[in-house]
Amino acid sequence: VHDKMPQELPAGDVLVHCGDLTKTGRVDELQSAVAWMERQVTSGRVRAAVFIAGNHDTTLDTAYYEETGAQRFHRSSPEHPGAAAAAVRAGKGCYYLEHSSLRLGGLHFYGFTSQPAFCNWAFNVTRDGLVPLWKAVPGDVDVLLSHGPPQLHGDGCLPWRPNPTDREHPVT
Repeated sequence: VHDKMPQELPAGDVLVHCGDLTKTGRVDELQSAVAWMERQVTSGRVRAAVFIAGNHDTTLDTAYYEETGAQRFHRSSPEHPGAAAAAVRAGKGCYYLEHSSLRLGGLHFYGFTSQPAFCNWAFNVTRDGLVPLWKAVPGDVDVLLSHGPPQLHGDGCLPWRPNPTDREHPVT
């Protein structure tokens, strides 16, 4: 949503956000996004919020930010990746996933943060580098959060992701 959270949100069980909370990963933008999600939880609109970073959430990809992102996006006032990491873990009932799992309400969520390399943004991985990450996704996942588009739907890179049924434990 690039720092543009909606005013109204329909009630539901779990709010799922698949990245690009911010324009360029500023810590105040992350804090604002997490505060918005926390308000959805504390108001009772949803029971929990589960989210991942996207390529615009540059400070959450520490290696990228230190090598490229700070100079590219925040040259005059660099952010601190540690403060960004703390911001996304601060919300009550809000769960940040980065190649990690969460079991909540009988469901197994997994946050797959990496995406096919795109215009030198955060969380970019070569297509070959994505294969072992994809294979590491647990086989019993119910909800897979991914910032990259689904295969054959605007991804522009047909071979990057193996068929889920090719996994040792297929995602169904």
